[in-house]
Amino acid sequence: MDGFELNKIAGAILLAGVIAMLTGFASRILIPDPHMEESIIVASGAEEETDSATAEAEPQSVGPLLASASVDEGMKVARKCAACHTFEQGGPNRVGPNLWDVVGAEKAHLDNYSYSTAMAEAEGEWTYEDLDAFLANPRTAVPGTKMAFAGLNRVEERADMIAYLRSLSDDPQPLPEAAAEAPAEQPAEDSAAAQPADAAAEGEQEATAATEQTEAQEEESAPAAEESRAQPTDAPAEPEQPATETAAEQPESPAESAAPAESAAPAEAESQTEEQAAEAPADGAESDPLIAMIKEASPEDGAKVARKCAACHTFEKDASNRVGPNLWGVVGGPVAHREDFRYSKAMEEHGGEWTYEALSAYLEQPRTYMPGNKMTFAGLKKPEERAAIIAYLRTMADSPPPLD
Repeated sequence: MDGFELNKIAGAILLAGVIAMLTGFASRILIPDPHMEESIIVASGAEEETDSATAEAEPQSVGPLLASASVDEGMKVARKCAACHTFEQGGPNRVGPNLWDVVGAEKAHLDNYSYSTAMAEAEGEWTYEDLDAFLANPRTAVPGTKMAFAGLNRVEERADMIAYLRSLSDDPQPLPEAAAEAPAEQPAEDSAAAQPADAAAEGEQEATAATEQTEAQEEESAPAAEESRAQPTDAPAEPEQPATETAAEQPESPAESAAPAESAAPAEAESQTEEQAAEAPADGAESDPLIAMIKEASPEDGAKVARKCAACHTFEKDASNRVGPNLWGVVGGPVAHREDFRYSKAMEEHGGEWTYEALSAYLEQPRTYMPGNKMTFAGLKKPEERAAIIAYLRTMADSPPPLD
């Protein structure tokens, strides 16, 4: 091969390189690079929204919600875990361990279950804080755990779930101080914190009570006004006051009944006196407002209120205990009335009987009436609900105390 042929080959290679280079330049101009290092347009407030979203993604503390958490709702949340766990006492292990009495237990609390190395090496007990963190994000709380569940993002769900797990024990762990103090700081009927609807209902109830009080005052003042209008205009000024007191307070006195002013007293005053005498309790009968409310309350309404207690108590005769004792025969019975139930030390040492007054005070605010008891219910703030549930509990006894 001579030199001329070599030059042609070198020229062809050089021409191909130039064409390739020019083609690359043209492609960059015609087709922009889709991978941009930084956005050209920056929306105002984007950083603030990102920071807010990050803050919302961080798990909230479950502690303040535990006192008002719902065991029933927690049982519903626990259905997500039923494929891998059992919850009843003595239940078998599945993919995950049985969870009876897990609250307050050691992290790897069962001897008959093979935990992951990460869980077996985890130290400490399942406190409320640790359970909250684990339920929010298992793999972050215990790196290396073999639990595949993604976690519960909503703090309300975690609170309900922990309340349910707490109920799965013969001796539930006491609530943390923040949760125990929550009902006293912000009284609520359930669950939980006071809801706007409850506040509106209480405001409406207060307004109704104020209206009824005003009407009662007007009714009390009306007979006096009618009586003063019915008095003769020419009656002496001095006998008028004794005659009024005689007609209203001592109608049976023969000496004063002969006074001239009584003959002028209107028929309305005598009618009023008879009605007051008829409404007055006979033979010193009980006039306690609580007893009167229980007499008027409907046991059917009380049964509806008692649904709030059904997660922890049974009511039928000879029914088994749950987290709380069976409540048959509780009205008029001893405070610790069941021999087959393990009561808290505060309940056992309290002594006495469940009178109507004691039941009402306890149902209104259990932890204030009996400090140290293990009942987590926040209390019933409405007197009508307390009277209704006591009326219902009276039906759950062979011989309840009389209402007189």
